[in-house]
Amino acid sequence: MVNLVAVFDFEGLKVRGRDVEVTFDQLYSLQLFGLPRLTHIWWMVPKEFRGFKNLILLVIGNCHSLRYLLSPTVAKLLVSLQKLELENCKAMKEIISMEQDGSETNVAEEMTTYKIVFSQLSILELVDLENLTFFGSGKYECQFPSLNSVVIRNCKEMKNFCSGPICTPKLERGKVQIDFKWVWMGDLNTTIQCAESSHHFFLSYNFTEVDEGEGEGEGEDEDDEA
Repeated sequence: MVNLVAVFDFEGLKVRGRDVEVTFDQLYSLQLFGLPRLTHIWWMVPKEFRGFKNLILLVIGNCHSLRYLLSPTVAKLLVSLQKLELENCKAMKEIISMEQDGSETNVAEEMTTYKIVFSQLSILELVDLENLTFFGSGKYECQFPSLNSVVIRNCKEMKNFCSGPICTPKLERGKVQIDFKWVWMGDLNTTIQCAESSHHFFLSYNFTEVDEGEGEGEGEDEDDEA
């Protein structure tokens, strides 16, 4: 199991027109921990594929070769997902990426009108993802109509949540925690940017105070000796 590279490998699967069977519809929870070689959860998913419609919980931890979690194709399948939690995946760069599943479908051509809707997702936790830069860097629109709790902790490279438009109507003050502080500036992108700016300002301010304090102390010692 520790040598697992892909959980759901659809390479070679042919899906024709309307002859689509809904598969994995009895999968309600997927939790993966400590898989050092895991590079893909979903691989080569055909655009026409239908499945995973009842997946409610997705939790991933300590999978240090996993760079991307979902492709836009897979993200649109997870219509029942209620909680998404990722923790301590050192290589994770994006949650949704067009590079994720290796499929031959050209999603980039649809980016001007493409929407990804997580209609049931209410809890999102991103913890100790030291290389995470975006939830999604594509120009597609992300909608989270049910999202009411967000925790982002120790994601130092994350300067924006999404590159494209984002809709989170239920998020408000007291429901977004970034590095143990409750922050809200009206939308997730602005909130993350402000939290990042405040963090750097705080560190700079403290270092300046320490430097000045040390200088004053040294001067006083010299005067006393004189």
